Amino acid sequence: MNQKNFITRRSYSNEATLFINPKKTKTITKSKKPRMVFSFFIVILIFSAILSISAYADDTKDTEKFWLIDRAKTAPIIFIATKGEIQKDDYLTFLLDSDNCEEVGLSFQITSEMESVPTSDDIFQVLVKHNPGYEYITKAGIVDTYDLGNSFYTQFIFANILSVQEVIEALSQKESFEIELQYSNEEGLSDPYLFFDIMTNKWNLSKFKKHLLEAQTKCRYQHFDTKEI
Repeated sequence: MNQKNFITRRSYSNEATLFINPKKTKTITKSKKPRMVFSFFIVILIFSAILSISAYADDTKDTEKFWLIDRAKTAPIIFIATKGEIQKDDYLTFLLDSDNCEEVGLSFQITSEMESVPTSDDIFQVLVKHNPGYEYITKAGIVDTYDLGNSFYTQFIFANILSVQEVIEALSQKESFEIELQYSNEEGLSDPYLFFDIMTNKWNLSKFKKHLLEAQTKCRYQHFDTKEI
């Protein structure tokens, strides 16, 4: 990935804060969205690939133990994904750059039955909680939305990326990763109450380190199943 296209890690409360958009940066408006991990073209390819994840997991019953590792066919991305505990079919997805097997972005889904649907221009304030006892506020942009008939799901993405080691240092001792969309009166941020009936989800991280390192090893040795996303 182009080193100019992502935001570097910052510290927060004496601890590495994952995927933040620091509060001291310029106010984000609709015309100045947070820079996403990838170019717009690649992000659309990512979204198309993410849509196919559920095809591999329809029969999965134990969401706490389920982790999907696979390579996208349409983008240089390896997915490390797990299902939610609140909204069971919504994924937390780590996006490993398959070109260098080192840089990691983070995406999550939220399903809604509201009539109004957000667009890629919307930016939301997000409260992130790492259980136990650590939380911070950041922002997330939208890759796209997908119509499910009576509902839709939205694919969010945080603005910056970290190395595999930095992600492991930040999350390997955490029990879970929880997000909550929040209302903010900051200029340029959208109101989640207009689009989402459930604005929170939580994902179990107990096996996170094992699966991320497994994905990195597969990436380095180009060792994947013949069936790709």
